[in-house]
Parts: sequence; structure tokens; C-alpha cells
Amino acid sequence: MRYILPLLLLLIGCDKQANEASNDGISQSNQLEKSAKVEEDIKDSLNEYVFHWENKFEIHQQKLLVSYLSKVKRGIESTFGRYPFPVHVYMHTYSGSEPIPWAHTTRSFEQGVHLYIGMPYDDSLFMKDWTAPHELSHLALPFVGRSNMWFSEGFATYMQHQVLLAMDAWTKSEVNNKFTAKYEKYAREFNRDERMIDVLKDHMYNRKYGALYWGGVTYFTYVEQLLQEKNLSLLDILKTYQSTKRMEDDNLLSVINSLDELSGTKIFSETMKLYRTKSAKDLYLMSTGIDPQAG
Repeated sequence: MRYILPLLLLLIGCDKQANEASNDGISQSNQLEKSAKVEEDIKDSLNEYVFHWENKFEIHQQKLLVSYLSKVKRGIESTFGRYPFPVHVYMHTYSGSEPIPWAHTTRSFEQGVHLYIGMPYDDSLFMKDWTAPHELSHLALPFVGRSNMWFSEGFATYMQHQVLLAMDAWTKSEVNNKFTAKYEKYAREFNRDERMIDVLKDHMYNRKYGALYWGGVTYFTYVEQLLQEKNLSLLDILKTYQSTKRMEDDNLLSVINSLDELSGTKIFSETMKLYRTKSAKDLYLMSTGIDPQAG
């Protein structure tokens, strides 16, 4: 029964807050009425998200945050389909000027995310923020090991933009401009003759995370190009993956093999072979259209 409706946890958290608020003259019954209204507003959209309020959030803050996460969830499901597991969402308070300055996933006995919430609580600012879409996109694939961070972070970075598009939070033009700007920014980091996989791992060891993430994005950009040439869709393949293979795979090789199988091609494995054999500068040009040597 640990996966009972997530809003039961919300009610428990609000009950605790009501006891604390009683010192300010707010009755427990009034507080619970507000909690019930939060439940009524969102119960249909978040019945698979289990909320854990790790710090004190006021009722209006909880309502805004859960309403926002319901929109992200719809974007996630439009992009990947429904995840085959409950998603645990741990909410923390955090000082900062961004809506969600920091976040990470949890991948042990449960699948979920920890979101560290900054200020102000403004829905329009949250809708433009990429952090929650990024972290929740990670859950579409199993954890594939720290040594393959380029792959997992490239995936989440690529997919966060597909989720933002599905949420109508960003336009296609905004996403295209973002990709072009990032590829141009990091091009010189890939003006190297070493194999792409070695350059990516070097960026990880040297904590050049921007280059690491966007270097990983190039894999999915290139795969998408190859799939489209065969009238296939990466998002359609990933939706099928959630309902068939997601709970079976536990390493990068099995993920790649599953995606090949579902696409009826060898595109994922053949592209991975390129990343393990071809020079960074050549592959960067192939996947992005930007020549690292030109800068």
C-alpha cells in the first residue's frame, strides 16, 4: 500500500502544517478544508505521482507546485507515454532566484525526482523552466551508469525540450534557436581527432558539463535524423519502450538493443558504434551541421 494516492501524502503534510499554523490563529479544520480543495483540483491529473513535502510549504505554494507538476506530467506523457511505475516527487525548499535551482533523480527502490524549489512562486516562470522536464525525462530510461553520463544527460537534455514543446511552454523556434546556440557554443570543445566517446568522457572527468551534456545531445539529434529518413519517430519508439522494455533493461547495451528492436533497425547501435570509432570533430559536423574547425 506504499503507492496509495499521492495526495494522501499531501493531506498528511498539510495536516502537520495545520498544527503549526494554529499558533497563528488558523484552525486545523480550515487548513484541512484548503487541503481538500487542493486534492479536488488535481486528483485526476496526478494519481501516479507520490508527493513528499520534505520542508514546510504553505497551502497556496503546494497548490501552485502540484498544479505545475500536473502540466509537466501531461508533457511527459505526451512525449513518452505513461511511465510503468509510480513517480515519487520530493519537494524541498531552497534559496535562489530561479524556480527550481537544483534537482536530481532517485533510482534505487523507487523511481523519482528531488526538486529544490526557489522563489518566487510564479506559474509563468515555472512554465519556462526546464529543470523538472529534464529530471522527469531521465526516468524514461533506466540508470545506465556514471561512465555513460554523456548518454543519459544527453538524452534528458534533448528530451526536456520535447516535453517543453508538448507543454506549449516553448515554441519550436525557441527550441531550434537554443540548439543552434548551444552547438555553436560548444563546437570548439569537439575540434579534436580523438574518438567522440573519449572526448565525451574527458569532458566528464574535467567537469565540462555543458560540453558533456550537449555532446550527448548530438547522439539523439543524429539518431532522429536517421529515423526520419525511414519515416520513423524517436518519440513513438520511446512510447512503445515504456510499455514493453522499460522495466526489463538495466544497462546501456540492453537499452540500445531494445531501441533497435522496437525500431526494426540498427540505427541506435550503428550510431553508438560511430561514437566509439569516429573522431569527435567529424562526428560533431555530421550530427549538428556545425564544423568545429571553423571556429
